Amino acid sequence: RTRLQTHLLNHSMAMRQFGKVKGLPRPKTPEDWHALHLKQKNVLPRIQELRLEWSQRGPGQTGIRYFKSHQVPSLQYWNKELKVECNSTADQKLRVGDPLVTVRLIDQQETTLNVAEMREEQILEQLKLLNDQSSP
Repeated sequence: RTRLQTHLLNHSMAMRQFGKVKGLPRPKTPEDWHALHLKQKNVLPRIQELRLEWSQRGPGQTGIRYFKSHQVPSLQYWNKELKVECNSTADQKLRVGDPLVTVRLIDQQETTLNVAEMREEQILEQLKLLNDQSSP
C-alpha cells in the first residue's frame, strides 16, 4: 500500500469532498481510487434510482449534503446501474422544506424518505433497509 492509500483508508471522514484529504494529493491511479472506494463498499442491487432534494440553507440539511459528497460516489462506483439525480436550491423561499430522498426500486416501487436531521450514515442505513426489505 502507498502512503496515500493508507491515509485515505484511515481518514476518510476528514474529507469534505470524496477523494479530497487536506494536505494530501488527490488519488490519481485507478488503484488509489479503488482503495478509496473499498472503504465504503455498499452494493444495493434492488435500488434503481435515487433522487436527492435539499436546500443549501436552513436547518436539517447537513446530512444530505454530506451524503451526496461522501456516499454517492461510492454508491455509483459499486452500483453501475444506479441513477442519481440531485436537486438543491438556494432559493430562500424554499429553504423551509425538508430534505428528501426518493428511492425507486427495480420493481418500480417508489418510496420517499424525509431525512431532516439525519446524518449521512443514517441515510445510508435507511437505503440498506429498503434494499433488504425489497429482496424476494
